[in-house]
Amino acid sequence: MDAYTVLLHYGRDRCDSGIGMLPGELFGHRSCKEGFMLRGTLAASRTDLGLFTQRLAEVVTLLHGPDGPAIVDHALRRARTVVDVDEILACCRY
Repeated sequence: MDAYTVLLHYGRDRCDSGIGMLPGELFGHRSCKEGFMLRGTLAASRTDLGLFTQRLAEVVTLLHGPDGPAIVDHALRRARTVVDVDEILACCRY
């Protein structure tokens, strides 16, 4: 959930940032020796796909920069002010 949170809130309060992804059975994430991988399906127009790839490049660049840890911390704090993700996950059945 933290990865999805960072993607959504990496731009802080900027309205022209953020990538929304929903977890589900056909989608997901995993860590591997090469790094972290998100899997999803895109059914979007060419324009929306271009915007998605621009934002994805932006978040990767920001997270690999010196402000990366601060961006992650801000995103997690922001998400938890809206909803307590840890409490929700503690109630889920796996």
